Order: sequence, then C-alpha cells, then structure tokens
Amino acid sequence: MLVFEYASNGTLYEHLHYGEAAQFSWLRRMKIAIGITQSLRYLHTESRPPFAISELKSNSVYVTEDFTPKLSSFSSDPFYCDIA
Repeated sequence: MLVFEYASNGTLYEHLHYGEAAQFSWLRRMKIAIGITQSLRYLHTESRPPFAISELKSNSVYVTEDFTPKLSSFSSDPFYCDIA
C-alpha cells in the first residue's frame, strides 16, 4: 500500500487548461517549476536505484494547498546508469 499526501488543488493540467493559470504570479510559477526540477533531480541522482521519467505531463503533477508540486504516475522501471 502506498500513502500519498492529499493534493487539494488538483493537477497542473487542470490549472493550465481550465483554471486561472494565466493569473499565477511569477513567484507561484517559479515555485512550481523549481519544485518539479528538484523532484526530477532527486529521482535521477539521489534515489537508489535512480529513476528516469520518460514522459512528464502536466496531468501527472499534482499541486498541494500551497501550490507545492507532487509528481505521480511515472514508470517504476529503474534506469541504471553505469558510470565508468
């Protein structure tokens, strides 16, 4: 069983296509973008084994009440990187 934090603001896709994303402040946009890149960096470099997300979509990025992004629905196939 997996337990996830409840993301009360739905998906980034919903905000981009049906919400008021055009009215997001630059601070909010940067918070979402930085949060996504930090999550990707963690999955690619710090998790063991590292994960590679081949297709990140806005409908698999959930946002919490304070607009912190949470990634979901990515492949659980680990990407093994052999560094010589």
